[in-house]
Parts: sequence; structure tokens; C-alpha cells
Amino acid sequence: MKKMALCPGSFDPLTLGHYDIILRAAAMFDEVIVLVIKNTVKNAFLSPVQRVAFAEKCFEQYSNIRVDMHDGLLCEYAKEQGVTAIVKGVRGATDFEYESQLYAINRELENCETIFIPAKPEYAYISSTFVRDMILYNRPIALYLPPNSAEYLKIR
Repeated sequence: MKKMALCPGSFDPLTLGHYDIILRAAAMFDEVIVLVIKNTVKNAFLSPVQRVAFAEKCFEQYSNIRVDMHDGLLCEYAKEQGVTAIVKGVRGATDFEYESQLYAINRELENCETIFIPAKPEYAYISSTFVRDMILYNRPIALYLPPNSAEYLKIR
């Protein structure tokens, strides 16, 4: 049986921290779905279609990683796709507390399993909010994004 992971996030934009977690998941699973989801709490910087295109650019050379978009319940999507586990990166205690609450909900609704992967220390400070702020203040962003992807955001 194929082991499939789901890496969901708003990815607005996808950062080097996200990229690292997804690649680490891809080393553990046969297939990884990078799922762009809507975060009802956040104001979007990129449209969902732009986020999907950006993620596809970032992972185009990986045959076991695909990108999709979903606007409903995460656990329902996971069940429909036959996902083995939801994979979430955590930068610290605050992320873990928030993600643990989502884990409990997903487990209750559809019996979805979640695996937490800690961020590497060198990426733990990088967030999409931080990258958006760097863009707003016209600061260099390439160090915080997946390889060869900064140009995409400059031309958006």
C-alpha cells in the first residue's frame, strides 16, 4: 500500500522552512501532496491560484510531490485522497499548541493521523508573515525562500 502524506498550509508565500519540512516528508512517504488551503483568519497576499503556481515551481523537479488546492475540511480531503498522515511542521511551543488543537479536531472528525516535524533551528524564525514584511519594505527575500523561487514573487 502506498504511503501518502498531506502537507497543508496557506503557504502565503511558501518559505524555506515549509520547503524543508515538505522535502523531509517526501523522504519518508511514497507521495506528498502540498495542499494550499484557505486560512479564514489571515488576509491573503497571494491568491490561491498564485500560491499553487508558486508551490508547483518550487517542487517541479520532485516526482513524488504534487500540489493541489482545497477550500473545505482538511480531514475530508485527506480521506478522499487516501492519505496516510497529515504532516505539519512546528517551529516551537506556540505552533505545537495550535497544531495539537487541529490534530484533535481532525482525529475526532475523520480519524486522521498527524505527524509533527520540528523545524530545523536555522529555519525556525522564518514565517510567511516575515517574508511578506521583507517584500513590503523592499528587502532581499531569496534567503528565506526555496531555491530559484524569489524571482516568481518579484514579478507577481
